[in-house]
Amino acid sequence: DIENFYILEFEFSKGEQKSLEAFKSKLDKLIQKNAFDVLIDIDGDGLVQILSRKDSKGKTSDYLIITEDEDDAVFIWAGSK
Repeated sequence: DIENFYILEFEFSKGEQKSLEAFKSKLDKLIQKNAFDVLIDIDGDGLVQILSRKDSKGKTSDYLIITEDEDDAVFIWAGSK
């Protein structure tokens, strides 16, 4: 039932590090409020996380994929309205 799909990319070579930190701060607050469940969390040479969120009926309504390495960070969100 995916209705929306968004990709947000920050490239460090373009000086987008400050914007990334502001975005991550807001996203971390949402995740800390237990709005998302962490499905996969891999931290090595880079970061890969897959998170999901359920609606009020208990059905998964949103997925968030986060990747980050030394060159860039990408956030992919797919979900319903």
